Amino acid sequence: MDRIRTTHSEKWRELAHKTPECCGGQHGKKYRISTWYKIVGGGGSNGPIESVIARKMKNDTNRDRIDLHFDMKVDGKWKYVSGEFTAEASTTPEDFYTMIVNLYPRGPGGKGGIVRVDDFSLWDFNPTPVAAEHAAAEAADKAQAMEDARLATLMTEVDPHAKRSAGVEAGMLDGYPYLRNEQVTVLWSRGENGGGILRVHDSTPNKELLSIGESQATSWEVDVKRADGEHLSYTNVGVPCEVKIATGRGEGVLSFTWSLADLQVTVVARLKEGESLARSRILVKAEGQETGLRTVTHPWVSGILP
Repeated sequence: MDRIRTTHSEKWRELAHKTPECCGGQHGKKYRISTWYKIVGGGGSNGPIESVIARKMKNDTNRDRIDLHFDMKVDGKWKYVSGEFTAEASTTPEDFYTMIVNLYPRGPGGKGGIVRVDDFSLWDFNPTPVAAEHAAAEAADKAQAMEDARLATLMTEVDPHAKRSAGVEAGMLDGYPYLRNEQVTVLWSRGENGGGILRVHDSTPNKELLSIGESQATSWEVDVKRADGEHLSYTNVGVPCEVKIATGRGEGVLSFTWSLADLQVTVVARLKEGESLARSRILVKAEGQETGLRTVTHPWVSGILP
């Protein structure tokens, strides 16, 4: 996964990602270039980014390029763009195609912004698209199984840097915030990926109660209304946050803070000694007089296992 962060002072940047699937391409074969993305802040007329364009390029040249234009609306939703092309007649197994992402600035000023670009793919469509999609699904399942196994092992490790109070721990395991006592371990996604609840492990029956990927790790959803009548919906997923850790009096505390163009959101999660449930509270502050809160949903957790 590649992330591109921007501020009003940045020049546009290029990000190249060579896709192994496309290396050794053959002339006459059909390929798809695609990406998932989310505009989470700083877009629109008052933002620093005027447009984002992704394009395929052969051998890092600008020849016969295909441009994919992004919808710049700040709505906090995942979107998908794709295009198809046929490999040039001159393509040999030694050639490769890359995806380039360009950010074009609007000019000085603006509130700053974040663009997240995920899932670069360049798939051979021959002999059938179904075969490529099936292979992609199998690869995704295998990658998720490996990640599940890694996190399961990670949650059993001893954190030498953890903060402790009585029978409660709070800390970071390879960048993942966690709270743990004798009854339960709760693991959140990494701060740069949104700080959502990722894993819940019940130690008594040694059972996973929640096991999802970081892109599905939710915590909250906030709907706002602007003075011009525009309605926007924000979630924590994919929005970087600051994480703070504390313990005291038999309690572990994690504090997550998200700073958006319109909002500041803080979630404080607590786990006490002898308790099997972590508790959390949310504080949402609208920035400026042009934005009003409509609804706040918290805790927002999906994927609880029976």
